[in-house]
Amino acid sequence: MATPGNAEIISSVLDRVTAGYVFPRRAAEVDRALRARLAAGEYDALSGAALCEAVTGHLQEACPDRHLRLLWQDEPRTGTSGCCGRTSPGRSPHPRTRARAGRRSSP
Repeated sequence: MATPGNAEIISSVLDRVTAGYVFPRRAAEVDRALRARLAAGEYDALSGAALCEAVTGHLQEACPDRHLRLLWQDEPRTGTSGCCGRTSPGRSPHPRTRARAGRRSSP
């Protein structure tokens, strides 16, 4: 199984933000800002926790919402779906995304 590259990881995060963030205009701003950084190669030399820290900082710089973040998980994720819809048989080599829409479900 191939490990997703940074472009695939970041695209997955941005797809989740634009699909579910409660403020569509802000989601579009986040998308433009991070895709510009991706195109400029700002994430090329990063991986793991360092990638997540950089992306989280850029997400929150573009939209000051502490719910927007990219989380890294070192523990194995046997039999669970990863951020890009793949099943991870062991140690997760890619970040676990958490892009919340800002909505809460009713109890």
